[in-house]
Amino acid sequence: MPNFFTQHWRSTIALALVSAILLLVICVLAFIDWNMLRPVIARHITAKTGRAATIDGDLKVHLWSWNPTAEINGLTLKNPPWADRELMFGAKRITVSVSLGRLLRGQIVIPQIEMVEPVINLERDSQGRASWQLGTNTGTAKDNTKPAKIPAIRRLFIKDGRLHVVDEIRHLRFGGSLIADDGTGASSASAFKIQAKGSLNEKPFTLDAVGGPLLNLEPQKPYSFSSHVTASDVNLEAQITVAKPFDLGLLDVKFVVSGEDLADLYYLTGLALPNTPRYRFAASVHVDGTTITGDDFSGRLGSSDLSGKITVQTGGPRPKLSAKLPSKALNIVDLAPTLGHRADKSDSLAASDDGRSTSTKYPKATHGSSGHKSDSDSKLRAMLLPDADLQVNRVRGMDADVTYRAGAVTASKIPIKEVSLHVVLDNGLLTLGPLFFVLDQGKFAGNVHIDARGEVPETNIDMRIDDVNLGQFKTAAMKTAPLSGTLIGRLKVHGFGHSIHKFASSADGAMSFIIPNGEIDETIAELTGINVTRGLGLLRAPVAAVIAFIDPGRAKNKDCGASLSDANESIHN
Repeated sequence: MPNFFTQHWRSTIALALVSAILLLVICVLAFIDWNMLRPVIARHITAKTGRAATIDGDLKVHLWSWNPTAEINGLTLKNPPWADRELMFGAKRITVSVSLGRLLRGQIVIPQIEMVEPVINLERDSQGRASWQLGTNTGTAKDNTKPAKIPAIRRLFIKDGRLHVVDEIRHLRFGGSLIADDGTGASSASAFKIQAKGSLNEKPFTLDAVGGPLLNLEPQKPYSFSSHVTASDVNLEAQITVAKPFDLGLLDVKFVVSGEDLADLYYLTGLALPNTPRYRFAASVHVDGTTITGDDFSGRLGSSDLSGKITVQTGGPRPKLSAKLPSKALNIVDLAPTLGHRADKSDSLAASDDGRSTSTKYPKATHGSSGHKSDSDSKLRAMLLPDADLQVNRVRGMDADVTYRAGAVTASKIPIKEVSLHVVLDNGLLTLGPLFFVLDQGKFAGNVHIDARGEVPETNIDMRIDDVNLGQFKTAAMKTAPLSGTLIGRLKVHGFGHSIHKFASSADGAMSFIIPNGEIDETIAELTGINVTRGLGLLRAPVAAVIAFIDPGRAKNKDCGASLSDANESIHN
């Protein structure tokens, strides 16, 4: 019996002591001046983010609710020392609440986030240091960065926000406003809205995103919203579904994108895409962590179609694009921008080193049938050696493995019926090969290697001409072809330069052609002004072999009367 009373009194005393402690904690929390904790909280934020943090205004906390709320006034985070702008983030007022009931069940649900007059300045320098890479004060980029997982937010309010982004790697500058609200009513399909408006490389930029109300948002229930982006002539419409709000590593996206030049998407995606004529593409893609896949990619480049499967890996040191892209019909003039033919277009998103936009756009393909002279076709013939520079910073910034095949080809005066190529880009080394141009009779095939890892790109070209019947080269006005016979040959060239024009000016190599038992028509005399009758004594002269060696430093000293056996040896070696 005494032991029973002793244990009873001990339990009673312990319970009373715990209750007293809880009451004391409640009283302290109820009457505490939270401003005394501002230095402690600021030091904690600094330690976690690697950014110097300060709280200059009042700190208010309301704990006695199922949705405890904290209000921070005058929070600022500084950029790393190397950044141009001192401030990375600042806000006049931030209010955040947490659902206590959901938290006790192991779920994080944010009933409300409100930011008044936030200012965000994000920078990445030419060395790859990014101010948004938190955790260190250097901003050194991290590999295998995974998409963010944001807790479910039931009300997001951003008033009078300002956003400024500078990326020296992409030559990108953005400055504009940012607002968000969820106040149009719980039943509205566009209750939630985010708007951003400003300029991207001094060209107009807008972003509008609308979705259903966040009020009834559940962590395990998908949430869908639509977005519309315009950046100069780029237009992007997307329908995005977040499987688990807001896990940005698990998304389903349906989009339609159009514009004047596919290369301009670099400023929105970071992918080094080729210059093209006007384009329009649609696809449904699935995002799973750092892998983006699309099985129904389709659309048009100029008057050529393109479709297939694409995959983008973003988890490595560089994004990697893999794709298999068949085309039913290719119009050869649509390749003019890809080969580097320039055109003055003021709506390019391209930026110079100082951030000012530059005109580096390319001609728009004409949708007419072959045989009619289009602007692009004229430029293609007028500029045999285009001088548009290869953007080496983009080539070094991504990897790629892409195969392309066109089953039918439209080409003025050139009887090409099939084009196929395999493009591999690995850490600045670009390989095109095998590369095939199949004619009605014969083909051109070979490999092109462009090493952009150095200061000046180094190019090696090795192309063969196999059994090309010269009789297929004639215009509709010609009754007979000016040449007949079978052509074989080989081109091996090495050189340096940022453009085809600059490469050609430094090229050193050899080109060999053979036309066994061929014939030349008197039409050639009319085109060249040569009197073939007097010069050769024949209206149709057999051509045993034609061989030429190209070497800028030694061309004048070469013996152009090489034998047929010499030519064969050169071609097959």
